[in-house]
Amino acid sequence: MKRNFVQKKAYAFYLLGFFLLTTLFFISPPKTEANSCSWIGGTDTNASTAANWSGCGGVAPQTTDDVTINATSDSISWNSSAAATVNSLTLGASFTGTTTLARALTVTTDVAVNGGALSTATQNLTVNGGDFTVAAGKTATSTTAGTVTVRGTGTLGGAGIMTLFNLTIAASASIAADVTLGGNVVASTCTVQTAASLTNPSTTFSLGTKNLTCTTFNLKTNSSDDSPVTFNAGSGTFTVYGVTTIQNNGALTTGTSTLTFNGQTATINFNGATTIKANSTITGTVAPFYTLFNAGTSGTLTFGGATTITSVGDGAASDQYNYTFFDGQTKTINFNSTVAITASGSGSRNGTYFNAGTSGTITATGLVTVDSTSSSNTYASTTFNGQSKNLVFNGGLTVQTGSATDADISYTPSTGTNAITGAFNFTDAADSTSNSSLTWNDPSSAFDMSVTGNFTLTDGAGSATFDFTPWVGTTTFSGSGAQVATLTSGANFYNVTVANTASSTVTLGSNATTTNLFITQGTLVSGSNTVLVGGYYKNSAGASGTTWTGGTLYINGTSQTITGSDTYATLKIGANTDIRMNASSATTYTVDSTGSLYSTDHAGVDGELYIWGDYHVPTSGSTASPTTYSIDYWSYATDFDGTSLSGGSERQVKVYIAPGATVNVENVANIGPKRLKIIGTATYPTLISRQGGSGYYTFKINKGRLHANYFQFDY
Repeated sequence: MKRNFVQKKAYAFYLLGFFLLTTLFFISPPKTEANSCSWIGGTDTNASTAANWSGCGGVAPQTTDDVTINATSDSISWNSSAAATVNSLTLGASFTGTTTLARALTVTTDVAVNGGALSTATQNLTVNGGDFTVAAGKTATSTTAGTVTVRGTGTLGGAGIMTLFNLTIAASASIAADVTLGGNVVASTCTVQTAASLTNPSTTFSLGTKNLTCTTFNLKTNSSDDSPVTFNAGSGTFTVYGVTTIQNNGALTTGTSTLTFNGQTATINFNGATTIKANSTITGTVAPFYTLFNAGTSGTLTFGGATTITSVGDGAASDQYNYTFFDGQTKTINFNSTVAITASGSGSRNGTYFNAGTSGTITATGLVTVDSTSSSNTYASTTFNGQSKNLVFNGGLTVQTGSATDADISYTPSTGTNAITGAFNFTDAADSTSNSSLTWNDPSSAFDMSVTGNFTLTDGAGSATFDFTPWVGTTTFSGSGAQVATLTSGANFYNVTVANTASSTVTLGSNATTTNLFITQGTLVSGSNTVLVGGYYKNSAGASGTTWTGGTLYINGTSQTITGSDTYATLKIGANTDIRMNASSATTYTVDSTGSLYSTDHAGVDGELYIWGDYHVPTSGSTASPTTYSIDYWSYATDFDGTSLSGGSERQVKVYIAPGATVNVENVANIGPKRLKIIGTATYPTLISRQGGSGYYTFKINKGRLHANYFQFDY
C-alpha cells in the first residue's frame, strides 16, 4: 500500500508539471514578429510595464515593434528597463503629454512627433530610417547632454519646434545618410560626419529652404576610404554662434575621401572661429583627400571669428594628395577677423587653393595671410586666385613662403577691385637651400590695387625663386598716414598713383620701376633710390608732391611733356626719349645722347630755356607717323607753349644749350618743314648761349624754317 501511494503521488506531480509548462507556453509564446504597440497606460508611466500597452502580445515593446503613443496626457518615461531598440516611434495627434527618454534609444526606421512633446533629456536617440519629423505646434527637445543621430534617407524637423543639445547626421557601416531639413532646427552642437574606419557609405545633409542654428558646427570625414560627406546650405539661413570645423580627417590608403560644403543661396553666418582643412594621414599612393568649400551663388557668407583655410597632412609617398579648396563663387563674403590661408604639415603634395570667385565682394576686416612658412612638405603649394571678385582687405595682406622644399605660393590678384587698407607684404624666405617659389601672377585682364599702408616685396637671400610680374593695372597709395614702398630687385609696378592725404607721404624703401607714375595728392619721397618710369610721369600736385633729395627720377622709353613743376636731385633721360618740362630743375642731369630734355621757364625763371641732348622741334603724332609739324617759340611776345604775351607780359628769352647737345630744325616728309621762331626786339633780344663755361653745342637747320630777328649767339 505504501509503495502504491508513493507511485500515485509521483504521477500527480508529473501531471502538475506538464500542465504548468503547457499553460506557460500558451500564455507567453516566443516573440517572432513585429507588433503594433499602442499606449493605454493605467498602471504607471513607465514604458517597460507590459500592462501599459496593447497590441504588444502581453509584453512591453520590443526591438521589432512599431510604437504609437496616442490619446493620453500621460507623462511617459522611456525608462532604463524599456527596450533599447524599436522599429518606429510615433506620438499621435491626440497625444498631449510628454515622452521622455531615460535611456538611450535606437529607432530602426522613423520618429514622428505628431502630438505632444518628445524629450530626449540627456539620452542618445538614434534614428536609422531618415525621418524625424515634428508637426506644427509640437516639440522635440533635449536638455544638457545626449546626441540625436539621424541617418538613412528622410526628413529632419517640420513645422513644429525642434531644439536639440547635440545633433549628428552620420552614416554608419551599413546605412548611408541623406537627410533634408523639413523645418527650422536649433542645436547646441551640429555634426555632419562619417564614423571612424568607415568604407563606402556616404553622408549628405541638405537644409533646403529651412533654417539651421548651431552653437558649434562640425563637418567632418573620419573614415578610411571612399566615404564622402556633403553639406548643402540651401536657401534659408544657417547660423553658427561658436566654433566651426570643416575638416577631412582619417587614415587614407586607397581611393578618395571627399568633404564638400555647398553654400548655395543661403545666408550663412559663422560667428565664431572657423577652420576649413584637409587633415589626414595618407599611407597609400594616388590617394586624394579633398575638402571643398563652395561659398554659393547668392546671399551673404559671414565669418565672424578668425578663419583658417589650410591643408595639414602627414605621409611619405610621392603621389599623395591632400588638398583644401575654397571657392568664393558669386556670393558676398565677409571675413570679420583674421584669415590664414596655408599649406603645412609633412605630407607629400599638400595644397590649399583659394579661389575668390567670379563676382561679388570679399571684405576682410583683419589681416589676411597666404602662407607656407610652416610647411615641410614636398611639393606643398598655397594658391590664391583673386579671379574677378572685389577684394577689400581692411586689415592688410601678407603673402609669404618659407624654407621648406618646394613649398610654393602663387598669388593672382583680382581683375576687379583690390583695396588693401593696411600693409601689403609679399615675401620670399631667406633660405639658401630652398627650391620654393613665390609667384605674383599677372591675371588675364587689367586690375587695380589701392594700398593705404606699407607695400613690401622682398626676396630671400638664397636659391628660392621669386617671380613678380608687373600687372596691367594701377597701384594707388591712398593712405591717410605715412606709407613705405619697398621692392625687391626685378619686381616692377605697371602704374603707380600717389593719392594719399595732402599731409601724408609715400617713402621708397628701395629702387622702383613702373610703367606710369601719377602723383595727384600727398608726397612721394624717393630717399636715395631711383624711380624708373618707362611710360608717363605726371605730377599734378606740384613741388609739394615729391621730395627727391638724394634720389633719381629716370624716364626711359616714352617721349612726353611732364606737367607740374618740380625740383629733382638727379634727373635721368634714357635713349630715344624726348622730355619737355616747365618751371622745374635738377641738381644733376644725365641725358642720353639720343634723348633730349627741353626745360622751359627753367627753375621757375620766366623766359629761360635749357636744352640737353639731341633735341628736335617736335611733330604731332608718333615718330613713325607724324601728322603735323610743330612750331617752337623763342620769342619775347609768345610763351614757349604758343600763348600770346602781348599787352604787358613780354619778357626776354634766354636759351642755354648744354655742351655736346644739338638743336635740329628739319623737314618732315609728306608734312613739310618744322619751324623755329626766334623773335626779339631791341629791348628784349633773344640770347642763345651755352651752359657752363666751356664746351660746344650744335645748331642744325636741315630744310626746316627759321624765323629770327633781334637775337644773339654768344658761343
